[in-house]
Amino acid sequence: MLLKKILISAVILLTACNPPEEESVIKGPSTGTLPSPAVVPEFSSSSPLRRLALVIGNSAYAGDSFLTNPVNDAKALAEVLPKLNFEVIYKTNLNRKQMKAAIHEFSQLLSKKQGVGLFYFSGHGLQYQGINYLIPIGAQETLKAVYDLPDETVKMDYVLSAMKTVENKVNILILDACRNPPRFVKSWYKGDMIPPGLALPQRTPGASLIAYAAASGQPAYR
Repeated sequence: MLLKKILISAVILLTACNPPEEESVIKGPSTGTLPSPAVVPEFSSSSPLRRLALVIGNSAYAGDSFLTNPVNDAKALAEVLPKLNFEVIYKTNLNRKQMKAAIHEFSQLLSKKQGVGLFYFSGHGLQYQGINYLIPIGAQETLKAVYDLPDETVKMDYVLSAMKTVENKVNILILDACRNPPRFVKSWYKGDMIPPGLALPQRTPGASLIAYAAASGQPAYR
């Protein structure tokens, strides 16, 4: 259902843009190593807005925190987006270093030509004191207390800042996150410290669409 809503919203946002002459799909390996920027086709200055998407699905959390759907959902979206003339960088099961590297590379590729940037993340996520955090694979080994969150996860603001820097015409951020804190987080936090769901962003870059898997403050179950 969320995927259908995403595609409808994307179509509405993009109908004013002429599609590029060629479609291109960039699919990186699950190791987090992105293809060389040289692989990305360059469009002339008269070409329509470039559309680039970074799609990440994290399923392989340890033990009871494992999620079945994220990789499947990310794969489905990565296969559909080229029909909307997106170039797609597709990644699965990334640790924090790999997630930040992918986001950085995504930002660098976007900066070559202003256009449409789409970021999709499916996996565990949570909020703490109004800040949203995306949980990478392997976090259960290092995330032991709330003060570890900034250093062991990826802030949603990090993604927003990366997209804001390149001044895109349109930014689409989709968090299809299982927003009930994973079991390894529940083992150390007090129930009133981390509320369910994600918080509404306090700032967004330019013309932006931000989609959550559930209403703000409500968990999304897998």
